[in-house]
Amino acid sequence: MPRVDEVNQRVSRDVRTIDREVDGFVSTLVSLMQRKILRELSLLPNRELRKREALRLLGGMESLILEDEEIFAHIESIQDIFDLQASMMEDLYIFANDGEAPPKSGKVPQSALAVFVNSRRQNIEIMSRAYANEVRQRLADSIISEEPITDFDVTEAPVGRIIGALSNDLKTASSTYSRMIALEQGGRFVLYAGPRDGRNRPFCAERVNNIYPMEAVYTWDNGQGIPAHLYCGGWGCRHVLIPIRRPDGFKD
Repeated sequence: MPRVDEVNQRVSRDVRTIDREVDGFVSTLVSLMQRKILRELSLLPNRELRKREALRLLGGMESLILEDEEIFAHIESIQDIFDLQASMMEDLYIFANDGEAPPKSGKVPQSALAVFVNSRRQNIEIMSRAYANEVRQRLADSIISEEPITDFDVTEAPVGRIIGALSNDLKTASSTYSRMIALEQGGRFVLYAGPRDGRNRPFCAERVNNIYPMEAVYTWDNGQGIPAHLYCGGWGCRHVLIPIRRPDGFKD
């Protein structure tokens, strides 16, 4: 069987891969929304918002974004990131268990996985609406001040907070999904795997590189008010649970 550090190297690599995928997804989403709004603004004479044009933009900002086919298709593509996470968890199981394919425990049915992914898709739409609302407010300010709206007002200025919140949510959701996959893979034991560094919470520092009975993970309290078997150390935790069939043969 592989050494623990070899497993942790693969876990760290997978975390970096998912982080890149999420960052790319969020960056593309923002670019699509910005481009759509700027296209609408380009139709206004001298970027001045008056009467009917202003009312149309203010009243239809959310639909302008969420009913765009390209934006809708991109939001739907979030499934690809979760599929990638599932594939990497299967590879981790096979690597940690000497080539044995993961079984199915039935503890986390496919329907539950689908509901979880759909909840994150809905959250993306909520954050997109938040972006639309911020743009709407800036358009309203432009009308009140009778100043032309600028590209910066509707593209760069409103997105910083939203990008960070959405990115953090999707990275945590992907990690949570990996643990749901691990519970579905089943097994009598589980390896608490991932980086061991100065960023570890005390909860994680105590457990990383150790093997526990699978049922024990349901009793853990991470002190964050969220279930440890799904969130490990808490929001943003980088660690994963890897089912192990024969813990006595696992190398330190």
